[in-house]
Amino acid sequence: MGNVNILIGKNAQYNLKDYLVGKVPLSDVILDGPNNLKYISGGSGYLLLFNGRQPCSNL
Repeated sequence: MGNVNILIGKNAQYNLKDYLVGKVPLSDVILDGPNNLKYISGGSGYLLLFNGRQPCSNL
């Protein structure tokens, strides 16, 4: 689901990319939303990650 953080009115400090490049643990990107919703915010730059141009130590 794209832009879920915008739909619920929350700004995420970290996103999936931060986890994939080893910047933060997974627990830092899992966020709490309304009605017990848990979500992970997306981000930009995934094309570089999946093309192998940036290391992904957590994959």
